Amino acid sequence: MVATIIAVRRARPLINAGPEFGIRYLRRDEIPDGDTLVPLDDPFALLEIDPHATDDIALASLGIGPDSARFGDVMMLLGRFAGDERERVLRAIALAQWSHEHRCCPICGFALRWDPDARTKSCTNPAKTHRHFPRTDPATIMLVSDGPRALLGRQAAWPPGMYSTLAGFIEPGESAEAGVAREVLEETGIRVEDIRYFGSESWPFPRSLMLGFTARAVTSDIVIGEEMDDVRWFTPQEVSTMQTAVRERLPYFDTIARRLLAAWLATFALLACLGRVGVARADATVLPQARIDAAIASAKNLHRKPSNPGFSMHDFYVVDGTPAQGFLSPKMDDYGYLANGTDVLIVPLESGGSGGVFYTLLFTSIATKPAFIGYVPSPSGHLEVFINEGRLVVKTPVYKGNSPDPSHHVIVYDVVGAALKKIDEYDER
Repeated sequence: MVATIIAVRRARPLINAGPEFGIRYLRRDEIPDGDTLVPLDDPFALLEIDPHATDDIALASLGIGPDSARFGDVMMLLGRFAGDERERVLRAIALAQWSHEHRCCPICGFALRWDPDARTKSCTNPAKTHRHFPRTDPATIMLVSDGPRALLGRQAAWPPGMYSTLAGFIEPGESAEAGVAREVLEETGIRVEDIRYFGSESWPFPRSLMLGFTARAVTSDIVIGEEMDDVRWFTPQEVSTMQTAVRERLPYFDTIARRLLAAWLATFALLACLGRVGVARADATVLPQARIDAAIASAKNLHRKPSNPGFSMHDFYVVDGTPAQGFLSPKMDDYGYLANGTDVLIVPLESGGSGGVFYTLLFTSIATKPAFIGYVPSPSGHLEVFINEGRLVVKTPVYKGNSPDPSHHVIVYDVVGAALKKIDEYDER
């Protein structure tokens, strides 16, 4: 019989007690008679352990000794779970947490019981049964940047020197975007615009759904809110140094905050790797939204001119922050601009063969995963550049024989300080 049951006591699932970390899955014949199983993803299920029982009593009820399994706190160890199992563990914890806090019907006061083969509970009121669905509290978590700096804060209870992205709950009647702007203003005194969705993450500690966003700061003077111990601006190098220290202390503490910071760092690492445009130019002129939209539209069309990739890249460029049309002058080879923080970048690149300087429009949006950055001209065609999970992915087309359809040579880089370190390389059909 396959072991498919996760036992959870409050927010602590049953895990192996030995050196082999992992969930201690139970078989159905190990479950005491009469216990209710709550379906997760088929064929897995949750067994909610009495939160008022001690660990020893709970283990004894399952016929398990403390030398083989224990109920463990996995919040700091989520990085050791991957894919479906991570989602499964988070769902099991979320359901157990909700159930512990909803023992009685909030309408009539009668006891609540799990419904058979369902993730719902119903009350035992003989006059009228009320059915209840698990609740999740939406919260925002945001990476606020003014271009070359990220706004991070810390709470007094955190380890010394640890800062992170800002976060807060969404209030009743409030949109997620409005919640981002309000929380940032309350906690830091900074006003933001250009709020963009990044991604989400279940965080059942105790019952949140974290909605990740990026936002652009339009003011810079910090006023620390009463809930914060400190708030300040960080450069990419400072963020990278802090992230390294946190990984050394908490190597498996994997959260959406880490991914927001990694994606922001990757944009600056990309600048350093593309040549003459460095982080120092990241505070260049901010373009109006209409011009940014026009730039993105241009970038989407540039790769459709395969006869001469380099020449086609001359169609759009920036001089002193103003978009213009025409040919480029060699004396402009030091120009590079970021528009709207990290949205539109004009960067010079060396030609594949003629030795001249071509300008390429790349655009990044860390609000999407994987985030399309743009096309780069190369001797073999256009490179495709992505940021995915905070890593830079470069795909180079490879033509073999007379085939019109190329395969791709893929290189994956991780962010190390202000540079990129190659961590994987493979061919992809």
